[in-house]
Amino acid sequence: MQVSQLEQALQQQAGTLARELLQNAESARARMLAESAEKLRLAGEHEVLGAKVEAERLVRRQGQAAETRLAAELDRLRWALTESALAEVKIAFRHLVQDETRYLDVLEAWLAAAAQALPPGDLVAEVRPEDEKRLAPRWMKCARARRGVASRSPRTAIPAKAASGYGWPTIAPNTTRRSKPATRAWPTNWHA
Repeated sequence: MQVSQLEQALQQQAGTLARELLQNAESARARMLAESAEKLRLAGEHEVLGAKVEAERLVRRQGQAAETRLAAELDRLRWALTESALAEVKIAFRHLVQDETRYLDVLEAWLAAAAQALPPGDLVAEVRPEDEKRLAPRWMKCARARRGVASRSPRTAIPAKAASGYGWPTIAPNTTRRSKPATRAWPTNWHA
């Protein structure tokens, strides 16, 4: 009986040990499956994030390229508009120059506006030789009307100060710098 009891105890112990080993193996298997599933999930997320980052980079590059193309097109259109406006201004000036009375009134207004806008001091207006000839007959009248110092000739540069700043400016030929002769029918070398 002792032998059978010992056998029975050994069998129970072996069965318990086998069940424990089986449970341990099952839990190790479940843990390994869970870890593998987690690694696969993390690898998948990493791939998805990498793909998203790459897609965002590609979209950003395409957007920047589109912006650059649009900016270049806008610059081209702006330049074309500027060229067109300048061409129209040249035509308008040609028409203005042909109307002697209106042209002289505009020149007078521009000179008066320049004289009022600039700070006090001497002002010499450079005009084209054709405009100097046109302005000479009106110059004395304009200089007196603007409370400046009337010069004897539009070529004489005399300070033209009035109580509130500039009076009527004096006119001098373009002798301070060499420039190409004006080929346009409108002022090309206005400056104070």
